[in-house]
Amino acid sequence: MKKSIIFLFILASILSACAPQVTVTSEVTVTLTPLSTETPIPTPTLHPQFIEVQEKIAASGQRFTLNQDGTVKDGSDIIPGLTVTPNGTMMLIVGGEEIELDSSNISFDDENGVSIVGYEQNEEDEWVKFEIKEYPICSSVEYRNCVIENVDELFDGSYMRWFATLSQPFAEGQLDKRPWYKDGFGFLAPDAWVEREPGTVTAHLNVTFAVLVMDGVQYKLIPFELPDPSDPTNPDKNIRVLGFQLENRVQNGLIGEVHPEAILNRRALYWAEQVKVPSIVTDFHYFQTGVEVPLAEMTWDKIGKEKMAEIFQRLE
Repeated sequence: MKKSIIFLFILASILSACAPQVTVTSEVTVTLTPLSTETPIPTPTLHPQFIEVQEKIAASGQRFTLNQDGTVKDGSDIIPGLTVTPNGTMMLIVGGEEIELDSSNISFDDENGVSIVGYEQNEEDEWVKFEIKEYPICSSVEYRNCVIENVDELFDGSYMRWFATLSQPFAEGQLDKRPWYKDGFGFLAPDAWVEREPGTVTAHLNVTFAVLVMDGVQYKLIPFELPDPSDPTNPDKNIRVLGFQLENRVQNGLIGEVHPEAILNRRALYWAEQVKVPSIVTDFHYFQTGVEVPLAEMTWDKIGKEKMAEIFQRLE
């Protein structure tokens, strides 16, 4: 509600007595302040593209704001090196030089912050360019031709930054809108009691695959994407998940040898032809055994149990 300020002009009346022998003279001196001749400063008119960027940032949530002077605020702090010109062009200072950004390569998100394709902030909050390492694309059957040599590439963002370049939008009319549900075994998946509408898509599952061998244990890597419920058709907001399957036998509480090639091939073919919905294990133990899966346990250790719980809760 706007506050209304009411100015009351009070008129003072001077009363004179009726007695004829007394005369009261009232003198009022009024000093007028001359009207200002200065030209008022006009409100700046913003360029339509500037307004478009401003609205895009505002629509990302409550965290980011584009000021009229072109600076971008993260909460109460100005993001260093990132500005928007009066005509709506986004600029970034990298190594002392100002470069022009493609607006499609920058995204704002209350949870994940600001992301710019090809750039990141160092410990001094300076923007630096990083090269996106290229990885080969392999099908579900040919995944063993795509080898990840170093597990650190899964945790330092190298592999998933590359995977983000393969993002595709989800079509509004093809979204699987069933609620996700965690069953008694700890599997998280769309509610199986609700029938999936024909032609709908739950995730982008068959984008690419890879293999990782760590300490004698082999994993089939399955990166996939889910639509962000708040903006499902925007590929910049897709939820990217790096899934994996253990390819070793688990017997007597121990992880044994890798399954024979024939079994792995049969599994790969089944995934490519039959699997439409991912089923995510919300623990780092092998199904109903209590055996800790090393790569899963490493994920929980690096990201943290509370953060992992938050990630799963986003899907429920």
